Amino acid sequence: VKTAANPDGTTFKMMNVRYVKMTKRYYMAVFECTQRQWERVMMKGTPVATNAERRPSRFNNETCYAARILDSVKHDNIRGTNKGCNWPDSPEVDEGSFMYRLRALTGSDRFDLPTDAQWEYAYRAGTTTAYFWGNTTTGYGRYMRDKNNGHGGSGVSADCDLSQGNPRAGDYEPNPWGIYDLPAGTWEYTLDWWEDVVANSADDPEIDRKGPRRTAGQVQHAARGGCSMDAVSGFMSATGRTAQNTATQYLGGFHVVYRFDDFDYPAN
Repeated sequence: VKTAANPDGTTFKMMNVRYVKMTKRYYMAVFECTQRQWERVMMKGTPVATNAERRPSRFNNETCYAARILDSVKHDNIRGTNKGCNWPDSPEVDEGSFMYRLRALTGSDRFDLPTDAQWEYAYRAGTTTAYFWGNTTTGYGRYMRDKNNGHGGSGVSADCDLSQGNPRAGDYEPNPWGIYDLPAGTWEYTLDWWEDVVANSADDPEIDRKGPRRTAGQVQHAARGGCSMDAVSGFMSATGRTAQNTATQYLGGFHVVYRFDDFDYPAN
């Protein structure tokens, strides 16, 4: 168990540490997916039927939407509701989903969401501190926006400019590996179905963790990163939360990854 004090006097606690050994190579996108990137992919092939699918983000100011971080998209729209829910037994996605269209556009089936472990590994960027910039929130405004330094709170207009709401992708400094927008753009979806963390030993790490199989009726995925209307104290390297397949609003962002090495399917 690790504890440390935040500047506001609160404490954070990281418990039940799960050790994972990464052997599969992957790239993570430098920026979180933007509203315009989403729209361009979703309009390729057979265009999506509704404006809500084409431009789902709550923050929809026409003058700044193109480079603004995507929000309010559903996990179901990213991977689909049938084949796309079969992770970790299969990497397949549903026809018409974002990942299906992206794979068709690029001719590669190696594009996907990151696993929960891949997301945290990329966020940490070789660091072992609570945040990738250190163990306190001092100076956090260089790397992210939260409710206290720009978002403006839950009452922000959907038509707000970039001084409030979600920032543009890349507006803040990257982590040590040059990846932007990992903390506090939106809560970011991962491939993993949610489960409580079970501690293991550093001497016996889980190899290339893909997360659990979906249980009957389960609709919760693991989400990472925090959103810009929350407080920085919740955006630590190990912080996660549940996110429903159909969740919207301040959930719904993601970084795309490209897998060089496939996982072993099906899950053991």
